[in-house]
Amino acid sequence: MTAEPAITSHQVERAKGGKFAPGKSGNPTGRPKDVAEVVALARTYTAEAVSGLAAIARDKKAPAAARVTAWTGLLDRGWGKPPQAHEHGGPGGAPIQVVIKGDDAAL
Repeated sequence: MTAEPAITSHQVERAKGGKFAPGKSGNPTGRPKDVAEVVALARTYTAEAVSGLAAIARDKKAPAAARVTAWTGLLDRGWGKPPQAHEHGGPGGAPIQVVIKGDDAAL
């Protein structure tokens, strides 16, 4: 019979099936502080990054794919990504049909 490994301070008790036990967080210690420090450091390069993207986008000698990627990055960061269209319909675009069977049909 093998003993189960001890739970460390960064592990969370799990219920059957590997799911988190009720009331237990999957990340009890929160986001590591060093991640916040990396984010803050990366943000200090924002102006330089935007200037670099603009330079690539305007460079006629740069590959077309690089220019399109740079323009897309600039537009996405300045205006946000465009909303994605979602089609909701049945097979072949037909209306969605809801069929209720059994005892619930009386509702």
